[in-house]
Amino acid sequence: LDKIDEEIIEIKQEMKNGSPPERLEDEIGDLLFAVVNLARRLSVDPESALRHANAKFEYRFHRVEASFPKGLKGVSLDQMEAAWQAAKKPRGG
Repeated sequence: LDKIDEEIIEIKQEMKNGSPPERLEDEIGDLLFAVVNLARRLSVDPESALRHANAKFEYRFHRVEASFPKGLKGVSLDQMEAAWQAAKKPRGG
């Protein structure tokens, strides 16, 4: 976790410095590498974890879309955020 914190600090510094995308890509790659190593240490398959997170995001996003039958055009960020928070709650609760 300390290595992940270190990598996040480095990314924040690069962002503050207005670094080019190539530098940010390098630092984000280091962060991803550190997260993968954490997953492996915890006996979690990082690819499976990412697939699960993607599926969860897709499910929630479809719930957000369903909240606006006329489409997302013209929907404010506040409205979308409220719908997102509602989508994160388990159904029926």
